Amino acid sequence: MNKSTIATALSVIEARRRKAEAVAEANAQLLQKDDRWQANDKAIRLCNIDIAKDKLNERDASENKRRLAKLLVERNDLLKKHNMTSKDLVARYSCPLCNDTGYVKGNKCQCLRREVTKLLSGNCGYVDDSCTFENSTETNPDNIKTMEICRTFSKKLNDTRFRIVVLLGKTGTGKTYLCNAMANEALKNLNSVFVITAYRLSELFLQCHLSSQEEKLTVLEDLMDTDLLVIDDLGVENTFSNVTSEYLFALINERIQRGNKTVISSNLTVAQIRDRYDERIFSRIADRKLSIVAKLTGNDKRISEPTKK
Repeated sequence: MNKSTIATALSVIEARRRKAEAVAEANAQLLQKDDRWQANDKAIRLCNIDIAKDKLNERDASENKRRLAKLLVERNDLLKKHNMTSKDLVARYSCPLCNDTGYVKGNKCQCLRREVTKLLSGNCGYVDDSCTFENSTETNPDNIKTMEICRTFSKKLNDTRFRIVVLLGKTGTGKTYLCNAMANEALKNLNSVFVITAYRLSELFLQCHLSSQEEKLTVLEDLMDTDLLVIDDLGVENTFSNVTSEYLFALINERIQRGNKTVISSNLTVAQIRDRYDERIFSRIADRKLSIVAKLTGNDKRISEPTKK
């Protein structure tokens, strides 16, 4: 990672802001071509001045307020004729917290942190919206029971004492599908979600480790702050000495402290996770007070069964 990462993220957000403002300005210019709009706009401004004078001179402003009300009705009728509303004259920013500036009261906005993370992680925060609980074709009774537990967890993120869901099972048993289904369920309930493979997460940890303190904190804060973090395929990633385990523990532990929820899938068994990772990581993942550990079973769903003759 280099110092231009935050600048690049800011340029993306700035482009959104300019686009939103350009659309609002174009709508305003279109209305200005309508003589009736110009006359109405001028009349409203003059009426507001008259109301202000009434208040200043302690006069009854009721007549001017009635006149203003009629003008505003006329204004709305004109907007309808142009297939617009008053909202079309105001920039519709992507982020209502910072109005697409990237900062709120001098601090990095969550949209900036997310953009930096997306840049560094190769935009792997994508959620497959075709993977939903409704679309599932699962027939295994035990797996269906696990799916219902996971659905309840992701639907009520703020109402469960559990912090982590660990999905174990062999390749092709539906772990990645279930991860995305949980992500979609959480998104449907207006939670922030970030999905990343363990491979990309480990690479991201290394980039953070080699970056400036500002960029490191920006990325880690985004990962720690999102309502639901999904880490897919834990155990297949490259591990970097003094990086992978340390950052993974810090991430999981901090998310637990904040009350944010994490989903982890892995082809490893519980024993293999204990052997591969720091004891502190295993203790968090396997803590029955904090975690739901479930195993998906069955044959590899990615391999078609041979047609019987």
